[in-house]
Amino acid sequence: MFSTSLRSRFRNNDPPSVQETAEVKKAFGIVFGQVRALEDEIARLQNKRKTLEIETKDLEAFMDGHTRLLSPARKLLPEILQEIFFYCLPVAHNAVLDAKEAPLLLGRVCSQWRRIAYSTPRLWTSIHIIAYPIDSTRRSASCREIARIEAISSWLSRSGILPLSISMYCGRYTVSLMSEEPVNSDIQPYLDVVISHAHRWRNVHFNLRHIDRSHFFSQFSSYQFPLLESLHVDGDYERDLTPPSPGDFPTPLKGDNIFQGPLLRVLSLPKYTLFMLLLDLPWNFLTGLNLGGHSLFLGDITRALRLCPNLEFCSIAAVPGPRHLTLMGSPSSYDMSEITLIKLRSLSVINRSEIDEACRQIFSSLSAPSLRHLSYERTCHVYPDSPGVRDSEHLLVDAVRSFLQRLIHPLEELSISTNPFHTSFILDILPLVPGLKRLSLKGYATYRADSVFGTPTSFLDGPMDDFFLTELIPGRIERGGSSIFLDANFDDNDENNENFSTCPYFCPRLEVLHCSYALFSDTTLLEFLRSRTVDSQKNKVSHLRRVGITFSSTHPNSNEDSRMEFVNQIDILEKETGLRVDVRHKPSEFHPLPLAAPVLFTPYDGIGYPVVAPPPLLMF
Repeated sequence: MFSTSLRSRFRNNDPPSVQETAEVKKAFGIVFGQVRALEDEIARLQNKRKTLEIETKDLEAFMDGHTRLLSPARKLLPEILQEIFFYCLPVAHNAVLDAKEAPLLLGRVCSQWRRIAYSTPRLWTSIHIIAYPIDSTRRSASCREIARIEAISSWLSRSGILPLSISMYCGRYTVSLMSEEPVNSDIQPYLDVVISHAHRWRNVHFNLRHIDRSHFFSQFSSYQFPLLESLHVDGDYERDLTPPSPGDFPTPLKGDNIFQGPLLRVLSLPKYTLFMLLLDLPWNFLTGLNLGGHSLFLGDITRALRLCPNLEFCSIAAVPGPRHLTLMGSPSSYDMSEITLIKLRSLSVINRSEIDEACRQIFSSLSAPSLRHLSYERTCHVYPDSPGVRDSEHLLVDAVRSFLQRLIHPLEELSISTNPFHTSFILDILPLVPGLKRLSLKGYATYRADSVFGTPTSFLDGPMDDFFLTELIPGRIERGGSSIFLDANFDDNDENNENFSTCPYFCPRLEVLHCSYALFSDTTLLEFLRSRTVDSQKNKVSHLRRVGITFSSTHPNSNEDSRMEFVNQIDILEKETGLRVDVRHKPSEFHPLPLAAPVLFTPYDGIGYPVVAPPPLLMF
C-alpha cells in the first residue's frame, strides 16, 4: 500500500516529502472507506444477533411452557397430591396461621394446588392460634382483628367433620401488664370461634395468661366434647409453690363439665393442679396426668396415682410434709405402700425442695415395670458442698436403684436436670441404667455471689467437663488425674443380652446424647464422638446417632483457627458415619438489656410441649 521509502520513515524522525504526504492522504481515503464498510457489517450482524436472540427466547419460552405440560407433577392424581401436602405439615406442633407455612403456603403456588389444598379437610385439622386480646370496651373490633378471627373460622371450616387439634396462646407480652382485670372478655371472640367446633375437639392446649378460671371452665359441658381425648390448660400467673390448705382453695366445678368427657384420657392443668385434685374426674380412664404444676403433699400424689391404674405418662412434683396433711380425701387415704402402674411408660419427677425426702419416698413406693422414659428435675438451687447434700443424694440413689430393679426391661431414656449439676450424683446414677439409649443432661450455671448485694462475681466450674465426658468414652476412664484403658469384652451386639453389669464403662447402648451448660474441650468431645461412631464396633458399643451440646457461657473460647478445625472435623465425622451433631454456645448469663427492646410477635409464640409426655428430642 505504501512505497519502500515511505515505510522507512517509520524507523526515523525525518519528515515525509510532498509526494509521500500525498500518498498517505490517498491511502487514508481507501482505509476510511474500508473501516466504514466493516462498521456497517458489524452493525448489520449485531442487529441480526439481536433478532436471533429474541427468536431464541421466544422458542425457549415456548419449550418451557410446553415442557411443563409434560411435567410428571401434572400427571399426579389429586389424591396423591393430597398425601404429599399432608406430609408438608409440622409434626412437632400444630400448624401455624402463617402464609409462609403449610397448609396456607400450598394454596399460593397455583389455582389447582389451592383448590386441592382447600378441599382436603385433614390439612386443616390442627391450628395454633395467637389470641391477641381485643379491647372489649370498644364498640367494634378493628379490621385486622375481624380478619384474623375470620381466617381462624375459615380454617376450621375447611376441616369438615374431622377431629381437631387446637392450641391457643395468650401470653404475657400480648396482655397489658398494668391491668389487673382478667382477660376473659378480651379473648372471648377467639374462644367463641373454637367453641363452635367443640364437638370435634380431640386434643386441646390452652395457654392463657391472667384469666378467670371459674368463668373459663363454666362455659363448657361434657356433652359438647364427645371426641375430646387430651386437655391441657395452662398460663395463669405463677402462684406460691407451697401447697395451701383446702380452705384456701375455691369450690370446684359441680355437675356436668368438660372434665366429664366420655373419651378424656390425658389431663394436664399445671397451674391448676390443686383445682384438678378436687374435681370429680374419670380417674380410672386417664392415661396421661400432669401433677407437676404445684408441689403436692405425698398423700395427694399417692391417692391420685392409686385412682389412675391405666396411666402411661405422668408428671409429679412433691414436697415433704406431715403424713396426715392432704388436700383430697381423708388422712386415712395416705398410704405409702407400693403403688403399681403396669402401663406407665414415662415418668417425670420434679423436686422443688432442698432435700430429696419426698422424691425418695416416691421412688421407693412406686412400681412401674413397663417404664421406658424417666425424667428427674431439681429446681431448687443446692450447692454441692451444702450440709447434708451428699448424704441426701446417696439416699436418693438407693431409692432410684430400688425403683429401677422393679423394671421388666432396662430403662431406655433418662433426662436429669438439677440446679446446679452435680457430677458425682450423675456418676452414681449412670451405673444403674446400663441399657440406656437416650440421655439428656442439664445443669444450670453456678456462681459465687457478693455477700452484700447478691450480685454474681464469678462462676464455679460446671460438672460437665472433660472429666465427666471421659467417663463415657469406651475403654477409657479418669482416675486420679490419669487415664486408664480397659478392654471392652462386653458383647453389645446380642439384643437378648440384658446382663449389662459386666460392662466396664457407662451406657454401652447409648444412641442419643443431649448436654446443656457443658464445658467439654474440643479434643475430648471429638474423642468421645469417634469412640462411639468410627470405633463403635471395635469398642463393642452402639453407634451414636445424634448429639446435641450447648456449651456454658463460661466455656473458654478457642481461637478462630482452632474453632474452624473443630467444625471441619465434625463435618467430616458426620459425612463418614451419619452422625448428627448440633453444637451451640450459650450467651453470657449476665449482659445489659436494651433500654427499649422491641416486642416481636410471631405465629410460633406459645408453642411448647406439655410435660405429660416425654419431650420430642428424646423420642426417636
